[in-house]
Amino acid sequence: MSEEIISHHSSLITHYYQIMRQEFRLILAVVLSAAVFFVYHSFFAPEPPLQTKNDQQQANQVGQSNQQKQVIQKKTIADVSDVDSVDLDKPTKGEIVAKEQEIVIETPVSNIVLSTRGGVLTSYLLKDFQLEAKEESPNKNLLKENPVSSALFLGFKGYSRFTQNKVFELVQDRTPKKDIREITLKWENKHIRIKKKFLFDFSHKDYTAVVAYSVENLSQIDLTVNPYLQNTIHQKEMPKKSGGILSFFKFERPNTFNMYYLEDKKLTSEENWQKFTGNLTSMGNVHWSGIADRYFLFALMPDPNKTNSILINFARKNDHIVNQLYNGEATLLPGRKIEGQFISYIGPKRMTELGAVSTELKRAVDYGWFSFLAVPILWLMTFLHKFIPSWGWVIIVLTFIVKLLLHPINKKSMKSMKAMQQLQPKMKEIKKKYADDKTKQQQEVMQLFKTHKVNPAGGCLPLLLQFPVYIALYKVLWNAIEIYHAPFMWIYADLSAPDPFYISPVLLGVFMFLQQKLTPTASTDPAQQKMMMIMPVMFTVFMLFLPVGLVIYILVNTVMSVVQQYMMKRDISSRDLIKLVTRKLKKA
Repeated sequence: MSEEIISHHSSLITHYYQIMRQEFRLILAVVLSAAVFFVYHSFFAPEPPLQTKNDQQQANQVGQSNQQKQVIQKKTIADVSDVDSVDLDKPTKGEIVAKEQEIVIETPVSNIVLSTRGGVLTSYLLKDFQLEAKEESPNKNLLKENPVSSALFLGFKGYSRFTQNKVFELVQDRTPKKDIREITLKWENKHIRIKKKFLFDFSHKDYTAVVAYSVENLSQIDLTVNPYLQNTIHQKEMPKKSGGILSFFKFERPNTFNMYYLEDKKLTSEENWQKFTGNLTSMGNVHWSGIADRYFLFALMPDPNKTNSILINFARKNDHIVNQLYNGEATLLPGRKIEGQFISYIGPKRMTELGAVSTELKRAVDYGWFSFLAVPILWLMTFLHKFIPSWGWVIIVLTFIVKLLLHPINKKSMKSMKAMQQLQPKMKEIKKKYADDKTKQQQEVMQLFKTHKVNPAGGCLPLLLQFPVYIALYKVLWNAIEIYHAPFMWIYADLSAPDPFYISPVLLGVFMFLQQKLTPTASTDPAQQKMMMIMPVMFTVFMLFLPVGLVIYILVNTVMSVVQQYMMKRDISSRDLIKLVTRKLKKA
């Protein structure tokens, strides 16, 4: 019986050692695969088509018959094509013809132009953001830069063709309270009277506007209306692919407008514009729907007092994205009217401004799986910027802080790898001594690890624990509007753009190569060593496409790692390093 137990333990030890022996190769393969997948997914892979509620999901709702499903489906078809079959220049019966005019609204953060034709916003100039990262650049206009774009069109399903492009009458332009501006427009014909009221709050930096409405039935028959608010945004041009052997290095990730909505707690997006051809609808507990690029958002929010299901619709009209948010269908008896309102947000995707509107709107900045790390990192960056005016230096200080927090993990990892490297001669002796007895060979190796208190996985597993931090940092620095057109020193005009001079990616490649040379390794496999030498080249190519702010973080982090590894290799403490630097400075 004892021999069976010994044999069983021996086989377990052998199996464990074999796993430990292959672990470095496995982890290396996982890291390389993850890096390739991450870069491909972030820059090259097409987005999957959006999954919406289908008929089977609707059939699962309690008490819903097939006939009811058909009615609901009919209601979700948007009214965006109605204007195509109507002569917009011909007044309808009983229509009040007003004079077209433009109303200018200036807020602390924007200059807005409201046109009475259609009752829509036609210009939205942001005071705090420039079009380009140049001193002489004009301010960014979210509507004028996109031809025929308009915002906050108020439509009524079934009657939009009578109000689309019609001139509203200016009924009132007043300030009922201090820092509040109220603009009321009216349009009517023999059947219906529509009033549209805009409310702007100037008391603080605010990118929101309230759009209230009333609809009155002037006819002698029942009218069924379904009010909605609509944004129509012209899609940006896709970057043209250039040919030639160097075309890969000229790749640009398109910063296109995409479609998003938050239903319950789930943020859903459609980011594949080139393959988006039809309508996209959903109905449920929708908090907001919007059109957004990397830094700016056009969001529509329903009436806060509304409790029933909200219908949202996205459509493609040639090169335009149409976003509609409905407030619900209502039947108007003759002489009766209904009232309601919407809330809109047009501005930067900055957490402070979004959070001031609602907690749900903050989800417009999507940090993915590691948002629990990304949000504190962004908060720390914003806090540091109160004391450090340059965002570039904020990123560098942030690097030092993160490096110090991860120092125990890095130190443990490097000590483990160094210990494994020191055991290599003894492991070779054991392998040579017990070349004909694999079981004894594995037992001796395991005893060697136990005697010297070395864990074969101790060198690589701590490094894997840092991956979530790096991914969260990538998400923050990629999406942070705080570094949008932010200059750094005299070299870079825009930390949110790739390095135009390729300085930081090349320096990163050099220091990654030094890091590979200084990193202790227990592997003697030439193929593995060559693969590790290729890594700096791969990362240099990847960094060519990333924001220079992110590359600066990785570069500074790598330089600190090189210094740390050099100190450990030479057994130099922090005190010794400070004394050495002080001595050199005194001599200079």
